[in-house]
Parts: sequence; structure tokens; C-alpha cells
Amino acid sequence: MIQPAPGRTVYDATFGRGGHTRAFLEKGARVVALDVDPAAEVEAKRLEAEVGADRFHFHRVNFSEMERVMKEEGRADGILLDLGISSPQVDQAERGFSFQQSGPLDMRLDSTQGTTATDLVNNLSEPELRNLLRDGGEDRDPGKIARAIVRARPLAGRWNPAGFRHLLPPGGSGRTGI
Repeated sequence: MIQPAPGRTVYDATFGRGGHTRAFLEKGARVVALDVDPAAEVEAKRLEAEVGADRFHFHRVNFSEMERVMKEEGRADGILLDLGISSPQVDQAERGFSFQQSGPLDMRLDSTQGTTATDLVNNLSEPELRNLLRDGGEDRDPGKIARAIVRARPLAGRWNPAGFRHLLPPGGSGRTGI
């Protein structure tokens, strides 16, 4: 159980838009936050200006680098790992995570680095796509989806994940996830 209080340091390993961090700060704790999202960094800079660098410090890194950050910042009295994509990432069509709005096939947590979903669906081999969908998805037949994607190439423009349904034969993939 995290018990933020004056004199305690809490690490927020996925800052997002700072809701948890603000709650910890209200209890008097010092907070060290991490996030790879450039949009999170913008919000973090605002918060640091508001509360001061002595109470809040942000690192634009993946939570996997927490050990290195802790060597810089010092020990933790509590650590919050609220993993996964954040609501603002889903809400922004341009991020490519939304099931409600069409956007580019991006789907990167850090939109300045890495490979876009467009690049993956257009360039991975069918077995590589199947493995990616099997390991990162929730579908019972990732092979069927991979075959449909390969047949429909090139995929470009604005999509939403639900839009992939039309690529599948009647009966879909056997599950309602797509």
C-alpha cells in the first residue's frame, strides 16, 4: 500500500497526465515520475513549474529504466505501476489506439520513436504478423487476421482497429475482439 506523506518519495512509473502524481503531491510526498509519451512530458513540465522541482521530477523514459532513475533520484517509499495505454492516448484519434475514431495506424506510446503500426502491417511477413497478433492480441485465430492483412496490402490512410473487421471473411476471426 502506498502511503504518500511529507518526507516520503513516491515513484509514479507511468505518469500519463498526472492524476496519481497530483494525488501523491496533495498528501505532501515528493514524486518522481516516468513516462515515454511526449505529451506526458508537456503536462509534467507544467506540474513541475506549479509545485517546484524539489517536490516533483519527471524523466521521459520507459519504466524499465526505473533502476537507473532510482540511482539518480534516491530510494522510494512507494512505487505505482499503472501500466498500459492511458485514456488520453485512446481519446486522441491521431495516436491510433481508438476504437471509436479513425486515425493513422500509429499505436506507439512514444510517437517520436519506433515503428508505426502502418509499417508493421505493411512490412512484416505473414508468420511475423501472426506471432505479433498472437503475443500482443486477444484473438483466437491470429493467423486468419494476418492472412487478411497480407491480402489487403498496402494499408494506408486513416483506420481504427475496429475497421479491420471488413478485411475478414464472414464469421470474422472467431472472437469479438476485432
